[in-house]
Amino acid sequence: MIPLVLGCFLGTFLEWYDYALYSYLATSISVAFFPTGDASVALMETFAVFALSFLVRPLGGMFWGYIGDRFGRKLSLSASILLISCSTACIGLIPGYRTIGVYAPALLLFFRLLQGLSAAGEYAGAAIILAETVPARLRGVLTAVVPAGEAMGLLAGACLIFGVSALSGTGPLQDWMWRAPFLVSVPLGLLAFFLRRNVFETAPAPALPHDLAPLRHLVSQHSRILLIGMMAAVLDAVGFYFVLTFLPTFLASAGLIAAHSPVKWEILPLLIFVPAVMGAGFLAGRWGAGKVLALSALCFILFYLPLLWVMPYLPSGGILACELLLAAFLALADGALPFFLAGLFPAEVRYSGFAVSFNLSNTIFGGTTPLVMTLFGHLKHAYVLSAGWIIGAACLTLLAVYMASNRVNATP
Repeated sequence: MIPLVLGCFLGTFLEWYDYALYSYLATSISVAFFPTGDASVALMETFAVFALSFLVRPLGGMFWGYIGDRFGRKLSLSASILLISCSTACIGLIPGYRTIGVYAPALLLFFRLLQGLSAAGEYAGAAIILAETVPARLRGVLTAVVPAGEAMGLLAGACLIFGVSALSGTGPLQDWMWRAPFLVSVPLGLLAFFLRRNVFETAPAPALPHDLAPLRHLVSQHSRILLIGMMAAVLDAVGFYFVLTFLPTFLASAGLIAAHSPVKWEILPLLIFVPAVMGAGFLAGRWGAGKVLALSALCFILFYLPLLWVMPYLPSGGILACELLLAAFLALADGALPFFLAGLFPAEVRYSGFAVSFNLSNTIFGGTTPLVMTLFGHLKHAYVLSAGWIIGAACLTLLAVYMASNRVNATP
């Protein structure tokens, strides 16, 4: 069982290490690929590419869901990890705008789209293979390994970039210094690929008739469950991309922390987040995933705006404490969500249902969050506007838990 858990962990670790690099290196990437007279415009263009890459995630969810439900989880997970590691490495090899002109941002967008396509089946597949394989008493805590892998990937990216930034001093990193971390994805991807091929077992053939596609059956017979899954994932999508990746940039733009040192504000929250996610998975296995999701949503609804409102009046230690609280609220949702979604869909369309609902939420809400928050930062009452975005997401997740009633955790 340990090799299986490790294989699932490494995949999501690598996926979110790759995504962390783009978020944490946004300033350097904007200089390399979007050289304009206005640094804020260049940064928004960089995050626009980040958001556009999410447009292919629903398509990727459909594709990997079909492969996983038709031909087994092993094939889907082995192929996706190779694609994401190769596309990430290619981003580090693209010449800058000054060298090849408009082809530079075009290639950046292409490889970001390929990243989004390959990542679309990773989270769902890893959570499902754990939920279908491990003993029932451990499903809650072990499916939480998947989001824990995400957080560890972000932590590794944060520590690496923080270390490189310390060597380079203040300001955007030199060209070769921001590119090097992207190339690290190659050996990590190969390690994860060979580990998965050796330890993952192909899932049994699904119960669907051969001439019926999983997605068609999902939409025609389980559309309500698909909607519930999308709504349940909204808070995780918005919160993950704001609290764990974009919040330091948001705070820096508001002048609350140093403009060129946002990465160090992620390291401690991520260190707290990983054990909190595992604890949330344990609670999901004991209390039920829906209850833990609802608790997370209520925490954001009640406390998010007051915390954000008081941050400008606090010293740096107080701001960090508020950030830790937000990370703890998010950990409740993140640790319970994979168990919730794995138990929501019937086995024959579980991969498709999980992947499509999760990726639609990430496309519509998660991938657009950094761009939306950047836009809010240039408007009056930015804190209130950002609160509406987060609290609205929490309300949708809370409604999804109510609609799911007793369906979750009857399977797998």
